[in-house]
Amino acid sequence: MHLQHPLVLPALLATGIISHVLPPSRLRAAFSIPLLLALLAAFSTRPLSTDIAASYGAATLAWTFTLRSIALHLSGTIEHTHHRPAIEEPGAPATYSPLRKLAWVLSLLASPRAVGWEPTYVSRGLSRIPPFFLAALRTDRYKTLALPYTPRAHAATPRSRPAYVLWALKRAAGSYLALDLARTYNLAHPAPLARGITLPDLLAFGTCAWAAIEMQYCALAAVAVATHASEPCDWPRLFGSPRDAYTVARFWGRTWHQLLRGAVGPLARALRCEGRLAATALAFAVSGLGHAYVSWTVRPRGPAGAGAGAGANMLCFFWSQGVAVAVEAAVMQAWPEKWRGGRWGAWWRVAGYGPAWRPVGYVWTAAVVLGAACWQVRDVEMLGMQVVEPVPWSVVRPLLAMVKAREAGVLSSVDMI
Repeated sequence: MHLQHPLVLPALLATGIISHVLPPSRLRAAFSIPLLLALLAAFSTRPLSTDIAASYGAATLAWTFTLRSIALHLSGTIEHTHHRPAIEEPGAPATYSPLRKLAWVLSLLASPRAVGWEPTYVSRGLSRIPPFFLAALRTDRYKTLALPYTPRAHAATPRSRPAYVLWALKRAAGSYLALDLARTYNLAHPAPLARGITLPDLLAFGTCAWAAIEMQYCALAAVAVATHASEPCDWPRLFGSPRDAYTVARFWGRTWHQLLRGAVGPLARALRCEGRLAATALAFAVSGLGHAYVSWTVRPRGPAGAGAGAGANMLCFFWSQGVAVAVEAAVMQAWPEKWRGGRWGAWWRVAGYGPAWRPVGYVWTAAVVLGAACWQVRDVEMLGMQVVEPVPWSVVRPLLAMVKAREAGVLSSVDMI
């Protein structure tokens, strides 16, 4: 099996970093963006390693980093469009020395949600949202681009450094256990396409996706805060509450992580996607293309062509979510106002919880997300990811083996009697 040259990924990362360290110039983006795209295309020709999980992670890093870097280039001169209000004045990074500017660029690229940066697309208040998004929030009754992090989520995060590190480590350990449980189920129930995909299969694969991202985020947050590289406020909760997911748009905008919002926001402004549906369509299009890129990069090679269709399922999954959001927006706009509020609102509320249509919304959201997740399961099995160990040490499987061994011993003793 031919593997990717080990210097392609470092060259991609170095190009993205150095291109922002260079002095401001109109030619900086003109030369950097084509070079980044060329290196990203070259990286997709072969997997990085024989370990599918390692290749999958490397490809994910490649496309998300490239997207973030290109979005910053398209947003203008970052020395003037991005700064940290608590540390520096606007335009101050343009006067930094090369080493100090390198540290500044690394800090910017390492903050995908742009927490603590100005402008920011995951804001702590309406005053820090760019005018385009602020207009969408204020004028649209159906707030697809609403703030993904509620004050309740921020209040639940410890403010002191030791308490936050302990909280993050507990979250990472819990995510590790959830990932282990889900992977144990997947390994015990292989080949879902051959036997038919069931609801437990979808829930297990979804748990794997959530737990893996949450575990890595909390582990990095604990290290960054413990080493005084970041403040606890720079690492808010990654996922929102499931109670907010009574529409597909709220599921992706509030409950699921927002790691791509810091890159898609500048990209939407640069491409002049002036409109709620246009920005939403761009977000799902970019996410679908990025995940398809990862599947295409790590797909099985060979004359059998087992992975020839890898990536198409990811496109179907993410683009179907964009269609569902558009359908929701059309329905909400066509829904008569009197049934959603005013003097008729009392008839449409459940005591102490919310509008009576929310249970229907939960069912709709679960049906759309889980139904479309069948495409993801198909892609994962096509790549052979269902037999990959994502965690080095399992806690659940040795315990299950001990229980089975004890049960077998008891049965043997009964037979002898």
